Amino acid sequence: MSSRNERLSPQAREEAVFIIQSLEKAKAYFKNHSINDTVAMVQKLYAKNKNLELEYFTIASEETLIPVKRKYNKHTYRAFIVAHLEGVRLIDNMRLS
Repeated sequence: MSSRNERLSPQAREEAVFIIQSLEKAKAYFKNHSINDTVAMVQKLYAKNKNLELEYFTIASEETLIPVKRKYNKHTYRAFIVAHLEGVRLIDNMRLS
């Protein structure tokens, strides 16, 4: 757990699990969908969540960490997310492929 999470109330810590859950959903969705569709899906998840405010969600090449717009065979990708909860900026990432 990040030291930033210590600034959250116990209830908010439970709500922060939504971040990793959204990354896991993005990973599953990414297998059969485009980068743009995956980003849009995550944005919709956060639009429905009243407690977490999405600052950004992006998918980048794991090799260069540069955000990408389309998938290429034999490349690996990583999702990066930043969201705010109770005024705390929470950051996470996950390998997608």
